[in-house]
Amino acid sequence: MLDASQSMLGQWSGEQKMVVATRLLSNLMDSLKKVEHLEVALRIYGHQYSVATGNRSCEDSKLEVPFKSNNYEAIKTKLK
Repeated sequence: MLDASQSMLGQWSGEQKMVVATRLLSNLMDSLKKVEHLEVALRIYGHQYSVATGNRSCEDSKLEVPFKSNNYEAIKTKLK
C-alpha cells in the first residue's frame, strides 16, 4: 500500500516523502526476491483525483499491480 496523496509532497528528513517511500518500497522488492513462493501486490491510494474534485479519498484506491509471484520488477516499474 502506497500513499500517493498530496501529503506525500511534504518533506521528511530533508527529502520529499514520496521519494523516501518509493525508495524504501523498491529496496523491499529487491530483498523479497530471495523469498520463495511469495506473492506481492501494489495498491496505491490518493493518486486518481485532484484536490479540486473534492474529498474523494475513500474512493481513491487502486490495485495497480495484482498479487503474483515474481512481479517485483512490475512493482518497481510502477513506482517510477
